[in-house]
Amino acid sequence: ARRRLRTLAEALEAGGLRRREDELRAAVWRLDSGSAAAPEMLLSAAGLAWARRDPRLAARLARAAIEAGAGVAAVALLGQVLMVLGDQDTALTALRQAARTAVTEGERAQHAFSLGMNLAWAGADAEACRVLDLAAGSLTEPAWRQEAHVYRGVADFFAGRLAGAADALARARACEPTTVRGAAHAAALESWTDAYAGRTESALAVADRALASRDDWDDDAPYALPALLDARCAAQVFSGRLDAAARTAAEGMEPAAAELSVSGFGAYRSMVARLRGDAAGAARWARQDAARLPPGTPYRGRCLAELAHARALLGETAAARAALAEAEGPASRWAFTRQPVLQAAVWVTASAGDLDQAVSLCLTAAGLAERHEQSGYLMFALHDLVRLGTPALAARRLAALAERVDGPLAGLFARHARAAGDPAELRDVAAEFERLGLVLYAAEALAQESAAHRRDGRGTLARGAQTRAWALARRCPGVSTPALVELATPELTPRQREIVKLAAAGLTNRQIADRLTLSTRTAANHLQAAYEKLGVNDRTQVGRLLAAL
Repeated sequence: ARRRLRTLAEALEAGGLRRREDELRAAVWRLDSGSAAAPEMLLSAAGLAWARRDPRLAARLARAAIEAGAGVAAVALLGQVLMVLGDQDTALTALRQAARTAVTEGERAQHAFSLGMNLAWAGADAEACRVLDLAAGSLTEPAWRQEAHVYRGVADFFAGRLAGAADALARARACEPTTVRGAAHAAALESWTDAYAGRTESALAVADRALASRDDWDDDAPYALPALLDARCAAQVFSGRLDAAARTAAEGMEPAAAELSVSGFGAYRSMVARLRGDAAGAARWARQDAARLPPGTPYRGRCLAELAHARALLGETAAARAALAEAEGPASRWAFTRQPVLQAAVWVTASAGDLDQAVSLCLTAAGLAERHEQSGYLMFALHDLVRLGTPALAARRLAALAERVDGPLAGLFARHARAAGDPAELRDVAAEFERLGLVLYAAEALAQESAAHRRDGRGTLARGAQTRAWALARRCPGVSTPALVELATPELTPRQREIVKLAAAGLTNRQIADRLTLSTRTAANHLQAAYEKLGVNDRTQVGRLLAAL
């Protein structure tokens, strides 16, 4: 077999390797036959495999090129591939050892880009920025300088410095003439930055234009496709286009992009399902994609955060805590993967019945999103305060956010915050949520409408809103949130409801009292009163009742 493969390689080489695929095929045959191949040929073939989004073959060919003496360019390529495969430690070791062998400007550029991105990927933000700044300041060829600025912008984006990413992008575009590769990477960075900053219409326009010309740059810019799809998906979610976001996420998981879909598009599928009220489907998407991604990548942390969020909504508190604990380490490296973890922590805490702590965590998540210029995630964090029953903490900030975030969702969240206690406005808000496909939010708004009518003594109207809320809640099977618990237990006071949830989670009267800063006797009295209203006798029964409701 080896002899025949060698013969095939020789025959193909004799013909002149007229097509790009010929070089890749001949190089693989050379490797499989154990025959010698020129280092330049192996390096070129590794680049072709990388362009075809086959990182494992690219890594094999790059290693062979290094052994054949291809030099620092092969090490730089291998570093990029290993980064995607989740082996940054090996990549960084090889790149540091090869630093002194970079002689030409092209070698120095490729080495700096690979080292800088591996450092950014590993969370070493300051060192990554130093490496990329040095490259941008020392390179003379416009194409290399352009790429150095783009990668510096990516490092800023990872760290949550969106204004810095925009500045780096402007510097990149000032380096003329623009290459095909540079234009694709610049478009990816621009759409990424705009999407998470809340400029969703601009993000979609940039991404759509770049994707329309994909045939021009696909082989030269393998990173661009997953980044553009990630930006498009984020912009669609943040602007309330759930159906479109689901389609984009599915496209990101197709074979053409899947090997480099390092962003974990299952997290978006999970988020869309959760917003629609399908928490079980959300958990399934997140779990499947988390299993596919390398263990240490922040994108896997984002998937695990969505898994924790979905399980918390289903009342699976222990499983949610376990997923959240696994997500926290890798996802905390980058601002835009950390936010889903922070927001999942809110709902894991709420699932355990500690609403005061959930509100505190929500404020922390909102504060970090604002600091990192992540307006899309800030919008969701502030709206969670409304869903947790504290709209006054979010109303002013959501109103300001609606002025600068594109799409209907930001304005609708602001309306929801202002509508507290206004049944007619809550009903209209619920209708808009349902129209956008956010079934869970619609059910919660109707539940709040029912509660507002009940507080005003309008029993008939309260029951009508309750019926409409139940109709939507049935489309969210297994989901439990404070608004839906209130819908199910209207006879309880907010304090009784909070204590019942803690008791159902297994806390003793003493633990409940300590958690809520009450006396043990007061906690016990509230719990007994709740038992009598619900017709149950102990914690086990109340847990079963809440699960059934």
